[in-house]
Amino acid sequence: MTTMPQGAQLSEDGNYWWDGSDWQAVDQNSNSNESESDETQSNDQSNEPYHPDTHGQFHPQSHGEFDPGKHGEYHNSTHGDFHPEVHGQYSPDKHGPYHPESHGDYHPQTHGEYDPNTHGPYHPQVHGQYHPETHGQLDPNKHGSYHPETHGQYHPQIHGQFDPNVHGNYDPQLHGQFDVQIHGEFNENVHGTFDENLHGAENNPNPPSDNLNSETESNENESETENNN
Repeated sequence: MTTMPQGAQLSEDGNYWWDGSDWQAVDQNSNSNESESDETQSNDQSNEPYHPDTHGQFHPQSHGEFDPGKHGEYHNSTHGDFHPEVHGQYSPDKHGPYHPESHGDYHPQTHGEYDPNTHGPYHPQVHGQYHPETHGQLDPNKHGSYHPETHGQYHPQIHGQFDPNVHGNYDPQLHGQFDVQIHGEFNENVHGTFDENLHGAENNPNPPSDNLNSETESNENESETENNN
């Protein structure tokens, strides 16, 4: 049986001690005075603010569910890299305002579905480059008003089919040069009033050539009618 070192962390019932990786049974034949001394020291440690050098690496099976009132303000250097199975579901009230330096790179499997009320206003330097599989479908109420500097260059596979209610009024400086493959077929209800400089002459829903041909045909018909008369 491995000898329990002095000052080892004991289980609540005093029958086991933590060797750093597993619980070991306490030798009941050891000197009772040493046991009392160890138990007293363990109790003294439990009254001290949590610190890994004193209480060992944080784990809920050893130290109970993470509670900043018991274990101190969360910090990865003290409590280890954040993980919901160890520290509980992320909450700014328990773990402090989200920041990648403290809680690791944002990921919904680790920090929960993105919510600005939980993780703070979206910003690529804090939450990583926007992607719907990570941050959810683009929503101005969750991710802020669309802007390429914040959400990346517009593309329907990333930001969804162009919608002025989601992406703002079409602007080539924000959404890129108009392209039906990216922005969809021109629609005045979606892309605004046609402007050849913005949308390109090839996308004019009423091209001048059609009007000219119609006028020419009309004039020819009128002339033919007059000649018949």
